[in-house]
Amino acid sequence: MEEVENVKKYDIDWQRLQLKVIGKGNKERTVYINAKAKVHIQKYLMARLDEEEALFVTERNPVKKLGRRSIEREFDKIEKTSGIKKSIYPHLIRHTMATHLLNSGADLGTVQAILGHEDASITQIYAQISNTNVEHEYRKHMIQ
Repeated sequence: MEEVENVKKYDIDWQRLQLKVIGKGNKERTVYINAKAKVHIQKYLMARLDEEEALFVTERNPVKKLGRRSIEREFDKIEKTSGIKKSIYPHLIRHTMATHLLNSGADLGTVQAILGHEDASITQIYAQISNTNVEHEYRKHMIQ
């Protein structure tokens, strides 16, 4: 969540659809966005009338960057309005993305780099590969 708190507007590379984030241990890494996210982020920024450099800010004046508790409240709102019967929080989104990437065929090393993990065993804990995917990969590569 610290990455979301600290991202700045100028950290976004609109041409390459990526942004620079600072994670745990003050490590910098690149996060990628798609064209749809680009449109929504640009729309959000055009609606802002403040000079705050933070990407995500409070709605009330004085405008300042969203803190940890404010981010948690935003996730609570999403949970309530979505109708999903499961607690939604930033780490769940991260875990879901990693699992989706692996189940869609991304290799462990790529997912490890996306998540910013130094140790691949941590990535394996995040993203438990489904048996369906294991069977699919086996049949794809081993049965001719």
